[in-house]
Amino acid sequence: MSQKHLDWLSSVRGAAALMVVIRHIWPYFYFGRESVPFMTFLDLLITKVLDSGKIGVVIFFLISGFLLPKSMQRKTRREFLINRIIRLYPAYWVSIISAVIFVGGFTVIQVLVNLTMLQTFLFVPDVIGVYWTMPVEIVLYAGCIIFYRMLRENNIRFINMLYILIGIGSVGLAFLRNITNLKLPIAMCTLIFTAFLGHYIRLFTDGDITTEHLAPPHLQCFVHHNIKLLNPQYAVLTKTICVGGVLCYNSTG
Repeated sequence: MSQKHLDWLSSVRGAAALMVVIRHIWPYFYFGRESVPFMTFLDLLITKVLDSGKIGVVIFFLISGFLLPKSMQRKTRREFLINRIIRLYPAYWVSIISAVIFVGGFTVIQVLVNLTMLQTFLFVPDVIGVYWTMPVEIVLYAGCIIFYRMLRENNIRFINMLYILIGIGSVGLAFLRNITNLKLPIAMCTLIFTAFLGHYIRLFTDGDITTEHLAPPHLQCFVHHNIKLLNPQYAVLTKTICVGGVLCYNSTG
């Protein structure tokens, strides 16, 4: 499948990002209009029934995983790294500068650490709350760079092993969080798992693998069902990924 035929996915990914933005700005728009029946309906739809923010994030990472294989095959490891930096950092820096100018109230250390995009790993608060997905992207791309040769060559045995380990890790973290109440990175593992699902879909559509190469076909259902049981706040996110995974598998089998 040529890259030209996939240009429309960039629009879908943009729409997914817009869904996240809508979810975050909605409370400000809804404030003072709680008594309007139509607004109440929209609030229920956006924040409870669909939770457009979480669904948007899932779609974003699913498409990112789908586009990664060919991006890696067209570039060297160094070119891939430079491309990711150019894609992520300039717009990110602009948003931080804008927050400092128009919002304010941040410490110098907080701003400087946020400029590196490593604040989560250094336990420094985000300048803007929506930055919580940035560490997920960093870990995802770092993994791509570390395992570049295996992923670029479509080493199915290695990809399956990594997929299963991330799935088991996600359930393990959900279990530990449930019994300890520690703030563990369940969302990070779940979204990286989602990106791998997108990776699988791309390999299918390009004919690089068939269903016989798959890791256990209902692994995503097992992982996300258990995460949902252990941490109900992830219910919408896990349901979206699980349904998407089953539909993908059935349509390609």
